[in-house]
Amino acid sequence: MVSKAGVQMTKLTLADRLWAAALGALFGGIVGFALAWLFGVYSSTMGPSTTPVDFSHWIAWSAIGFGAVGLLFGPFVGTLIGVVVNGIFEFERGDERMPVWVLVLVLVAVVAGVFWSAV
Repeated sequence: MVSKAGVQMTKLTLADRLWAAALGALFGGIVGFALAWLFGVYSSTMGPSTTPVDFSHWIAWSAIGFGAVGLLFGPFVGTLIGVVVNGIFEFERGDERMPVWVLVLVLVAVVAGVFWSAV
């Protein structure tokens, strides 16, 4: 099948859709946990929470939702999860920007840790 732009498009197989659904459910559960933590425990933007949150419901519904997107749209679920995670980070960062030297310091520490653990 060829699109109007002349790009070759392939149909997704059932295996592709199931694989995307499984990955969507897995990473969707992680996103659900992060959201439950932010709304139920502590968020740097909103502060400590006073709202009780049931973690199992947040994880389950997020996993089901992203799994369904993976089943319907295939690999697009990866893009969607990336956008949601980026949105969470942007929300938590707020208006304050971290200085570049702190980011470089953290990057050097991570690289050194990986290097020392590999040796």
